[in-house]
Amino acid sequence: MAKTKKQEEKQEVILRKKVAPVRVRKLTIAQKFDNFWIKAVRKYNLKSELKMAIWEHLKSYGFDSEDSFLDGLKHFGLKIK
Repeated sequence: MAKTKKQEEKQEVILRKKVAPVRVRKLTIAQKFDNFWIKAVRKYNLKSELKMAIWEHLKSYGFDSEDSFLDGLKHFGLKIK
């Protein structure tokens, strides 16, 4: 049974939809800190009111990379194990 032109076009559209590239959204450093902060508040029993003060401290002392957030909390003076 031969496919009609319309059937072939529909199948092409379906295949294009399946192969569509996935867009990866890059997070800003502030968004990464927000994600870190949510986990840290729960894990270390921190007060959420400290968030902005700690964020400003981290930025001003150069702890504003994802790898150094925990070191920045220690530098801030929080007792973290």
